[in-house]
Amino acid sequence: AAIARLGPAILLAESNIHHVPVYATRLYVIERGEIVFAGRPEELRRRPDLARIIGQAL
Repeated sequence: AAIARLGPAILLAESNIHHVPVYATRLYVIERGEIVFAGRPEELRRRPDLARIIGQAL
């Protein structure tokens, strides 16, 4: 419900993590079907523990 109030959304699956901040204001990292991160690109930069999932630093 809260997400719906934000307006239209686009789901983009991107394997190049460096493109994400250009296109997205919020992102989700999914590992084995589980959301392991939900937030803004700048918040992901502060999560070095996710480097093993995304394969590189943002």
